[in-house]
This record gives sequence, structure tokens and C-alpha cells, in this order.
Amino acid sequence: KEKKEKKDGEDKEKEMEEDNKMEKIVENLAALRIERVSCDRKKNDIEFSYASVLKAIVTNEQVQALFRSNQIHQYNLEYQLWCPLLETFAKRSDQENTMHAFKALKEAMQTEKLSFVPKFQQLSRHDSPEIISVTKSCESLCKKLSPTSHFFEEREDIRLRILNIVKNCPSMPQETEVAVFGSSANGFGSATSDVDMCIKLPPNFHFDDPPVAMGRLAEDLEEAGMLKLSARLTARIPIILFEDCETKMECDISMENPLSVLNTELLSTYANIDKRVRELGYIVKKWAKARNLNSPSEGTLSSYGYILMIIHFLQRRSRPIVPNLQRMKPDGKLVQSKEEIPVMSFQHPTERDFHVNTYFYKPKDKISLKSLQNMANKNSESTGVLLANFFYYYAIEFDYRQHVVSVNVDATLEKDLKAEIDCWSMRNNLAIEDPFETFYDVAHVVKPSKFHHLREEFAMAYTKIINFVHSKDSLSEPDASKIDLMDIICCDTPSFQNGENNLDA
Repeated sequence: KEKKEKKDGEDKEKEMEEDNKMEKIVENLAALRIERVSCDRKKNDIEFSYASVLKAIVTNEQVQALFRSNQIHQYNLEYQLWCPLLETFAKRSDQENTMHAFKALKEAMQTEKLSFVPKFQQLSRHDSPEIISVTKSCESLCKKLSPTSHFFEEREDIRLRILNIVKNCPSMPQETEVAVFGSSANGFGSATSDVDMCIKLPPNFHFDDPPVAMGRLAEDLEEAGMLKLSARLTARIPIILFEDCETKMECDISMENPLSVLNTELLSTYANIDKRVRELGYIVKKWAKARNLNSPSEGTLSSYGYILMIIHFLQRRSRPIVPNLQRMKPDGKLVQSKEEIPVMSFQHPTERDFHVNTYFYKPKDKISLKSLQNMANKNSESTGVLLANFFYYYAIEFDYRQHVVSVNVDATLEKDLKAEIDCWSMRNNLAIEDPFETFYDVAHVVKPSKFHHLREEFAMAYTKIINFVHSKDSLSEPDASKIDLMDIICCDTPSFQNGENNLDA
């Protein structure tokens, strides 16, 4: 018995020793993973900095004056290995030091990691039959997606139906109104857009318990025959989702959401300045949906985020198509300093101690709107050219490491400033500042892996358009006019109609 007890004790000690060893191994592996991630980040930062130096040498004649010609040639070769999309260098080979060989190494790396070779050259001709056909395809698609007058009539019928239910609800004051906001009202919605509504309470009226009031409204909506009803009463802003009993359109109604209503007015004003703004919105939203890139719950960007990216892009063309409406005075003139920025202070609906500036320039008549439209007309780029350049801008040009996408600042908005003021992350990821709630990052839902995938999708869409525009086997103009733009940018392959994918990157 003593021998058995002794043996059992020894076995337990051995098991404990083995367990301790395994715990140490797991801890060491975790530490190694953390160290590896840290080293990878440092390596990426060093490579990015080195590539920036090489780019300066290769593209700047004044910098080239500091080096010998053979050094410049060597730096040019090394720069050929750099892929700005992947932000890494291809492994070099000592067998053949030629421009062609180094490009081949980079293309091999891109094919391995991306499954396609991205095109980085910009459009040289804006008036080619191919790019004209892309623009025609854009315009044709927008006509199909644009809501008809019947859609707006149905939307108003729904609003009036819901308003009647709200006014008869015991938990709601009689003076309550119902407002429509979101894509069906901001100028970027299609005929299949949801109808987003919110309750507008009388001045100085506040619910003691908003979820209870919305819960009673949900019961009344169900009694009125609304279908597929789902109430999210514990959300930051309580909301009820349902299907209209008559039109079968998907709808939702939320507790008072004044910032969303103002935001809708802001985007609608931008959409009314130039038809190209709305057209880009339709196409990019359609593309994002087709490529499964518009689901915040899955770590990708919302449609609202894409619209802000479009406006930011159009504000930064060499000849801007839209101005910064939040930096214009009521008389339509641009502000010259921060002190001149008009202020319309508004109490935040959920953060009672916080106020936001909701001012933006609203054209008061047709003459004021015409002035904005005349400014937009100074830019002659077609929708097809703008679409291609939009994809290029966010695939290659935009500096995600340092900058924030913003529509309410004229200068570049630095990430380190947002990190200091609003505690935003400094990681290499997409960041989008909300126009009114400037402390809020619209892109905070985008996961790092999804962000890299999004950049690759931008590059692939641009590559598809470039392959089509520069293809030697381009279709004749009558045939090209029949091409659906979605067939070009939404198919799974980077080339158009299995075209060649061997243009210099």
C-alpha cells in the first residue's frame, strides 16, 4: 500500500511537471508570436520608409543631382521590386539585374499574393472610345438604379401610415412627427432602398424611459399589420425594424435621431451639386454589394462610409467637383480661418453634456445652387474617368498610415491629431471622420484583414478598367456601348473578357 501511494505520488508529480512544461511552452509560443508581430510591423515600417526614399530619388531630379548615374540606376532597379499595394518588396535575385527581370519578380509576387497583377499607371487619354463607353455604361446603370417618382410616392404613403399609428400611440405626444432620412432621402438611394424613419418629438419634450415608449409603439405597429417586426430597444438609439404591410418595403423607425436627419440633408446637398456625385454613389454602392464589401457586421464598410469616401475624393480633385460645405459662410463665400467657421451648436442626442457643430452651407435658392454647379462644371472629367480615379486614389494614392478620410476639413487630416484628441488608433487602417460627430470613426468596424482585402479590391477594379481601356482587342464602339459596367468591375477575374493581364505595373 505504501509503495502504491508512493508511486501514485510520483506519477502526480510527473504529471504536474509535464503540465508546467506545457504551460511554459504555450507562454513562450505566445511571447514569440507577439515578438514576431512586432518585428513584422517594424520590418514593414522600415520597408515603407526605404521605398519612400527610393521614390524620391527616382522621381525627383533635384534629389538625383546628389547621386552618381550608376547609383540612380541601381536605386531605380530596387524600386521596381516595391509593390505599393502590398507595401513590401519582392525578393531580389542576383542572377539578372535588369529592369525586366526585377519587374518579373514583382509580378510573380503579386500573382502569388493577390492572384492578379495590379496596374498602377494612370489614364493617359480621357476621350478614347473605350473610356467613353465606360461612362455611357455608368450613366445607363444609374438610370436603372435611380428611384422613380412612384418610389417616392410609396415612401410618402408609408410615412403617413406610420405617422397615423404614432399619433394614436398612447406613449407618444400628439405633436410628434415622423421624418425620413438615410439613403432613400439623401440622393444616393436606389429603388430598392430601405425606408429609414425617425420620430421627431415636440420641443423640450423628453421621455423618462425611451425603450418603454418604443416598446409600446412596436405593439401598435404589429397590431396595425406590419410584418417581420423586430424591436431593438436596448440599442444606443432604440429602433424598430419591420416590413410595410401594403408595399412590402423594408422599413425601420427609431427614436428621435436629429443628427441622422441633418446628415441626410448634408449628403443630399452634395448630391444635388452635380449629377456625377450621385452617379458615383450608385456605382460604388452597387460594386461594394456585388463584391461583398458593404457589411459592417462582417467587418467591412457601410454604404454611408463609401459615400463619405466619394465626397472626400471629389473635394480633392485638381479642380474640385464639390466644395467643403461646412467651410462656407451663409453668403456662399469660403471661410479663410477657423475663427470664421459658422457655428450651429446642437446638443448630442445620447451624450447630453456634448455639443456638436451641425452647420453647413445650404443654397437658399436656384441662383445659389447654380453657383455651386458652375464650380463643378470647371471639372470636365467624365463619370467613367472619375470612377477609375476613385479606385486608383484609394488603392494607391491615399496614405492610410498617416491620414484620415474627412469631408469637413480643407487640409489633410492627420491620424496623430485624431489619436491625440479623440483617442483614435494609429494602426495602418482605414479611418473616416463623421461630418458632425467628428469624434466618431465611421470605419472603426473595418477589421485589419478586411481593410487589406478592400484595398486589393480597389486595385482590382481599377485594373479591370485599365485592361479594358488599353486592351489591343478592344471592341468597336457600337459593341462597346453594349457592355455592362458591372461585368467589368464585379466579375471574379481581374481582366476584361479574359483579356491579357500583362501591362507594365
